[in-house]
Amino acid sequence: MRSPNSPFAIFNYCKDAIIDWCADFKKIFSTLSVTECSFPKLHSWQYHAVTAIRKYEALNSLSTETYETLHKYHVKNPYRSSNRKEVMKQIVNAVKRKELTPSDRKLVYCKTTGFGKFLWELSLNAIDTKIKSLKKSNNPPHENIIEGLSQVILTLDTFLDTSSQESENDKFCIKVYESVHLENSQILRTSKEFQGKEWFSDVVVTPAEDQEQYSLAEGSWYRKVLLIFKFFRDSSKEPYELALVRWYDIFPEQPELYECSQLHYTKEYNAIPIGSIY
Repeated sequence: MRSPNSPFAIFNYCKDAIIDWCADFKKIFSTLSVTECSFPKLHSWQYHAVTAIRKYEALNSLSTETYETLHKYHVKNPYRSSNRKEVMKQIVNAVKRKELTPSDRKLVYCKTTGFGKFLWELSLNAIDTKIKSLKKSNNPPHENIIEGLSQVILTLDTFLDTSSQESENDKFCIKVYESVHLENSQILRTSKEFQGKEWFSDVVVTPAEDQEQYSLAEGSWYRKVLLIFKFFRDSSKEPYELALVRWYDIFPEQPELYECSQLHYTKEYNAIPIGSIY
């Protein structure tokens, strides 16, 4: 005979208690329900919950393991690192510092999975005319877009010098888009209005192997995306998928915030492969 405190006895007791609770629930509320409380979740709770717990342990969404882990890393560990004075402030600062500081990560190059809204197709010779037209428009695009267009030719000159030799007979054009989807599920946006607010993505860029000494921190560069476009040239079968970005740099005069350097805009721009963004 099994002990009344054995796991099997406890499971049976819980099963009986759940069945009784469900019966009382239906008795009280069935008159208020069109289906007389014939709910799939109620059925699952009444007839399958105990069996699932016995077989798989904690039910989905009812396990405390996730929150126990979060409590350990975001409360217990910061508390132990504090000096026990103004503990809450120290814990908050420690958590913020951890979130703001990039962690070591392997350099990953992401592929694009699709582009968003198509804006314009322009030959390089037509860009200046397009900028003038946009500035006079009754509904001009965001100033970041115009700023990006004004930097396209200069940044492409640099990009072509570092990527490959161009042919004198090449013809060039660009197709500008509002957003692009990456295979890591991120979406880069250059939107004047997205859900009521402007959205120009801030990104982290992986440097080339011979340029890591120039990175700001942990092998990363930080930039603001101004323009997303495909660059077409006759001598290349596939277009270059590029983002025109503006650099951030460290603000040496400003004190650190949560032990992290503050950044500011520079006047440096680059056209970079979208795949180098993560």
